[in-house]
Amino acid sequence: MYFWLLTFLAMALPVAADIEVRISVKFIKNSNGDRPMNSGTDIDISTPLTFDVEITHANKVLEATGRGYQIKVVEYLDIQPPAPVDQFADFWYALAARENRRVFEAFASSNKAVWKWNDNGAINIFVNNTTSGSCSFADSGQTISLGSTLFTKGTVLHEIGHFFNLSHTHGSDPSCTDFMPTNPLSSGISDGDGLGETIPDHPCYTQDQLSMANFGANYAALPAIQQNIVDDTWLNLMSYHEEDRLLPVQMDYWTDTANRTRRAVCNGYTWFLATNGADGIIFPDGLSPGQAFQSLGWGLARVTGPADVVLLRSGNYLAPQTISTPCTLRATRGPVTLTR
Repeated sequence: MYFWLLTFLAMALPVAADIEVRISVKFIKNSNGDRPMNSGTDIDISTPLTFDVEITHANKVLEATGRGYQIKVVEYLDIQPPAPVDQFADFWYALAARENRRVFEAFASSNKAVWKWNDNGAINIFVNNTTSGSCSFADSGQTISLGSTLFTKGTVLHEIGHFFNLSHTHGSDPSCTDFMPTNPLSSGISDGDGLGETIPDHPCYTQDQLSMANFGANYAALPAIQQNIVDDTWLNLMSYHEEDRLLPVQMDYWTDTANRTRRAVCNGYTWFLATNGADGIIFPDGLSPGQAFQSLGWGLARVTGPADVVLLRSGNYLAPQTISTPCTLRATRGPVTLTR
């Protein structure tokens, strides 16, 4: 008789994508046939080449989560939809992307051929000659609208985060030109995502103001543990600051949505396992942290294809004598030991 033991350490090495999130990007041309332009002062996504720079950043952020998600552009297309009746010729080219996502979606979904709507499992993204962007949450639409000029690096993934039901770290969304808090200790910050892992935020705050409002001191004066707490919000993808980090709890929400209401744009599932989980045919279903399976064998039995991920929470698991199911085993919440 013999046994083997295999231990996974969380995020030990960079790896390629397991689960692809597919996007279809459409550049809206003007009546002269010109693509959108960039202002030259902020982030440029006016061409496939410059859009790819945002995708590279997005995939770096996702890779750091250890969950196996990556963004894949399946197509870059040019479109030149006609203006609505009684509107000027460059209506779609110049319509504010941030405020009018629902308008873009309504017209695009009702005239799919002209708008080159992708019905084959990809997020439809429309880029025109404005700034910023907007995305639908899982219960409110299917598209993302973007201007060719973005204010901060990471905005494309920020909007995709909304697509997977991630909320802002701040509550309201005021304009920083209309309201700049003068006393960070008095008012202004709010909790936008309801997560204990992020602190109340304000999109117009500096890092020092955010630190002062939550901990009563500038960032440099905080102990390391409080600096890390500030970083988790200041650097958070769903803030309006650096947009460079996703927390494990945010990826749990992302994954739950990707497994369910946004399943069509992903090429694989994530199956959750935890030592305090349970195995069942109907409940739990293994598709979210709160419905994790308990045994590796049960999780492997639910795998639908090689793009699937079996995500194991920290602990010890008994494994089958032979694992022959094509999939990826991942551990992101501490060490995992498999023993047979």
